[in-house]
Amino acid sequence: MMEDKKTLMVVAAHPTTRNSVRVERLPNTCAKGWRAVYVICTNGDKGTPDPEMTSERLAVIREQEQKDAAKVLGVSEIIFLGHPDGWLVDGPEFRGELVRLIRKYRPELVITHDPTANIWAPRPPHHGTGLQWTRFSLLPRPSFFTRNTKPKD
Repeated sequence: MMEDKKTLMVVAAHPTTRNSVRVERLPNTCAKGWRAVYVICTNGDKGTPDPEMTSERLAVIREQEQKDAAKVLGVSEIIFLGHPDGWLVDGPEFRGELVRLIRKYRPELVITHDPTANIWAPRPPHHGTGLQWTRFSLLPRPSFFTRNTKPKD
């Protein structure tokens, strides 16, 4: 029964994030009965050497690639927040999105970016994603975020 499974949540800045969010043990974790939920914060519409590629087309391709990879890894659900790549704002709106997901899925384990990694050449989406989770996890009372943070059904 899905409700009885422990939940692992992977929060990645982009659909193409591989090395900065360690997921190599995910298939084994899923095989042990955990439910895996992916949260992808940006739409991956940037970063191609192809001059003919449009941002819109690239976002569609990357979303499908992420869905295909999730099937192989055993991911139960993917949530695409859809922020434009490079424009993820580290602020209350983004924080509220993440808090709503925590309250909805109640994960036992969250894997995300280390906000202190690459401090000399930070990547804003990675830093912001990791920082928001760090801020939330260090709060003495998660109820601190009360305004507009109820789960959406």
